[in-house]
Amino acid sequence: MSKKELCLVCPSCKVTEINIRNDKFICDKCNLFYKIKDGYPILINFNLEHVLIKENEIEIKKKNIKKNKFKNKILNFFYGVSKITETNAINFLDILNNNNSKKVLVIGGASRGSGTDRLWENNQIKITSLDLVGTENVDYIADAHYLPFKDEAFDGVWIQAVLEHVLSPEMVVKEIFRVLKKDGLIYSEIPFMQQIHMGKNDFTRYTASGHRFLFKKFEKINIGVNGGPGISLSWSLKYFIWSFTNEKIANFLSVIPFFILRLLDKFLSQTASWDGSSGYYFLGKKNINFKFDKEELNQVYKGKQT
Repeated sequence: MSKKELCLVCPSCKVTEINIRNDKFICDKCNLFYKIKDGYPILINFNLEHVLIKENEIEIKKKNIKKNKFKNKILNFFYGVSKITETNAINFLDILNNNNSKKVLVIGGASRGSGTDRLWENNQIKITSLDLVGTENVDYIADAHYLPFKDEAFDGVWIQAVLEHVLSPEMVVKEIFRVLKKDGLIYSEIPFMQQIHMGKNDFTRYTASGHRFLFKKFEKINIGVNGGPGISLSWSLKYFIWSFTNEKIANFLSVIPFFILRLLDKFLSQTASWDGSSGYYFLGKKNINFKFDKEELNQVYKGKQT
């Protein structure tokens, strides 16, 4: 942890370095302290706007890693691993390595996202992971609206299936821009045709065009579909069953349809998948000379509604 603490700043003022004293992280400028719980620094000012979680709601989850790996193998067999994410992770790492860049921030890293094994297991990069839940993957418990890191602290940021769960995606993206170095990479995935998940903490969805505009300060490298209409239909079937049963039964009865429908997605073109996609991804870089042109939005859309 000590190597990563060198880039920590107070999430409230974002300029003052915070240091450990008396088992707490102290900001002398703001006269604030941040607790450490079970070894996890909780770098959140719970009085700030947009912070939904309360201090007593912070969870530390000790997981059985071997048990989880076995469970994940079973789930991956039926639900599949995102091949698109796997490919994008390889591209992300290749660009980082070409630039001799090494430090990556994972926002929402409590659980490793589908298709991200190459990212987590790559020994050429140093991952700093944050979430609102403490697990074996997490370094800091922090809120994405107020990142506790210095300006230009990272060479890459990976944020997967997180932006739908924050109150202000625009504010989070602004923070990502701030902590990225010049020419730093951003990779984002966000759902589109998916029902509510995580209950009260699910707030928004984006089309590909909306996703691109959200990251308008970044130069686009690639954007596309992540999960076709088959996966979208699987989500609908699961929630239809859930509407008159319970979640466990819905999960069980939707396994086979999900397995079949996701395979059918492989035969669809990008054009066929675009309008009913389960989600979209964006890969871009921080180019301080880049100026977004709204005409680019006319080129983003690749569906059938021309």
